[in-house]
Amino acid sequence: MPKLNIDGYEFTGPNKIGRDELPAEPAVAVIATEAGEGILIMTILESDNIARAVADSEWNDCWKKNSVRGVDVYLQLNSDKAQRAMIRERIRERRRDSLRCEDFRISDFE
Repeated sequence: MPKLNIDGYEFTGPNKIGRDELPAEPAVAVIATEAGEGILIMTILESDNIARAVADSEWNDCWKKNSVRGVDVYLQLNSDKAQRAMIRERIRERRRDSLRCEDFRISDFE
């Protein structure tokens, strides 16, 4: 599977929601869609079971609404919970103004 570098972190994908089965493993997931010359990142998730986190996400409707050619999932399998949380927050902070399907609260970045 191809590799993609997002803000210095390596992810594999894309896995298409509705076509590809995601692993029930600990991972960080970047939820995106094709957007012209690149991808539009809509959400970043992290979980001990990324398949369940993606399937049960409150953002599923938002992903479908904003997708161009389907919803893509880029994964970084990672069993270190603290590291997964740090990666998620760093990407969210850097891309805060362009994430279509995220709920930011003031305390998220204090």
